[in-house]
Amino acid sequence: MALAPLITLSVYLILRYGYGFHFYLVDYLLAGGIILAFFAYVVRIQVCFRHNKASYVTGIVAIMGVANVGLSLWLIPAYGISGALAGALVGQVGGVAGFYGVKLKNTHQR
Repeated sequence: MALAPLITLSVYLILRYGYGFHFYLVDYLLAGGIILAFFAYVVRIQVCFRHNKASYVTGIVAIMGVANVGLSLWLIPAYGISGALAGALVGQVGGVAGFYGVKLKNTHQR
């Protein structure tokens, strides 16, 4: 998760100085949040697979996708790229909540 700020900074430098694009600070913060949320749940996906919870992974990812598309369709006309990023961030944060809400068996019982 420590890589999220570094990745966000790298994306900023490439877009700003490599391609000449200029986005608002809020756009980079939203993108950083998406990257951070991804790192927060990617390990948990592996844990779910190890505990035979693949159906939960499929369901949570499907809900994340529907939320992302729905929110993007609603927010992009009004807010543009910021709306797309906000919709994606909500989907990613929902994924974090979903993956950490999956009840797993405690394998460290005595």
